[in-house]
Amino acid sequence: MVELGRRRCEAESARRPHPVHIADVCDTGLPSGSADFVWGEDAWCYVVDKKQLIAEAARLIKRGGIIAFTDWIVGLEV
Repeated sequence: MVELGRRRCEAESARRPHPVHIADVCDTGLPSGSADFVWGEDAWCYVVDKKQLIAEAARLIKRGGIIAFTDWIVGLEV
């Protein structure tokens, strides 16, 4: 999937490359304040340490940036 993502980024963006960084989501190693947008889609539910996940997202985001995520929630009708 990483290789597919790299190819799609290359195909879509000839003007500005999109680097792909593989890391632990709770400790990315990326510089603080380096992201305009932190996005998680249907994956954050698998992260055990939710507090560290949110702390890392908050550390990465620039002032005025956006953190967004989606996940599945199973509900029961009562």
